[in-house]
Amino acid sequence: MTLVGCFIPVSFFLAQCGSVKNLDPSSERFLKLGMNRSLVRLRSVFSLHSFISVITAALVFPSSAQDHADSVTTSTLDPVIVESNDATAMRTKRSGSPWFRPAAEPDPVRPVVLDDQFVGTAGLLEEVEDGAYGEPEWVDHRRFSTTRVYIQKDPWEVGIEEWYRVRTYDSGRVTQRFQQEVEIGLPNRMQLDLYEKVIHDNFDPNGWTQDEFAVELRYAFADWGVLPGNPTLYEEYAFAEDGADVLESKILFGDDCEGWHWGVNLIHEQELTTDGDTEWAASFGLSRTIIDSKLSLGIEGKWTHPEGGSDEYILGPSAQWLPTENTHLDLVVLAGLNDAAPETECWLIFGFDFGRGGNGESRGYNPTSVGGGI
Repeated sequence: MTLVGCFIPVSFFLAQCGSVKNLDPSSERFLKLGMNRSLVRLRSVFSLHSFISVITAALVFPSSAQDHADSVTTSTLDPVIVESNDATAMRTKRSGSPWFRPAAEPDPVRPVVLDDQFVGTAGLLEEVEDGAYGEPEWVDHRRFSTTRVYIQKDPWEVGIEEWYRVRTYDSGRVTQRFQQEVEIGLPNRMQLDLYEKVIHDNFDPNGWTQDEFAVELRYAFADWGVLPGNPTLYEEYAFAEDGADVLESKILFGDDCEGWHWGVNLIHEQELTTDGDTEWAASFGLSRTIIDSKLSLGIEGKWTHPEGGSDEYILGPSAQWLPTENTHLDLVVLAGLNDAAPETECWLIFGFDFGRGGNGESRGYNPTSVGGGI
């Protein structure tokens, strides 16, 4: 119908022009000029009409749109080609091609993470290195009870934590320790911790008694990721209520790999008296994130070698849950692997993070742990 509608007016015009005869030269030139102009206008109308026909066919009969487009080889209009530069933005441009081409394939775009909670192929939020020293969030949310990793507080960030530990022995002895701790981040990759400990021994008729007040200072040798294992120096001085004061030194190591987090501590403890006891130890922790920034499960262990005594080995599972962005709860159950070790050693830790002193932001809670004691 489209071709018939265009053919009838054109044929009628040509027939009328062919019937004009016996004109003087000037009239003939004028008529030819008018005919040429009319033909040019008709050709333009025909091209526009064909263009509209192709568009209409593409909308009504998509499968035949290319057939209509291929038939238009004399159009003087540039086709509009729709391209996709990314998954969400579209733009158009002109092309000199005489027919419509299919839309270009979209450029590769970064996939959208629809669920950033459960661990998958996408990166974990808790492994984003956004701390003051480039440390990731999981370091602030410390995974292990007997093993520390790097610096857990940014400058002037403050947190508190409450610790409860219970040990049982084959003899029926049960010891308990309750600890309150304040953590303060310092500039230059340092952290200061202050804590107070009270203890209870069911073999001691005095019940709950003061154990010690301790001061802890950490220093990281470099920003996170600069040195392998992120080595950090740890020094703790304990002012004992009874007996000799104790100096405890550690070297901390730790890192992560796609949801796996690990830490290793090398420990030396010395009583500050002439004949004070010396103790060597090593601890480790390995954890796997189950729900990003919410839940992790792992395993922890420790070897202790008191000079003049028997070695102790403990090992067991651990879990950490973050109810909110600035709180966390740890549960660790360790079992003795030899006769010298306690039968069980269990930890329950709750912490609260006040956030950074400068801007009030918080990246979650930063628990630390303390070994030793009864």
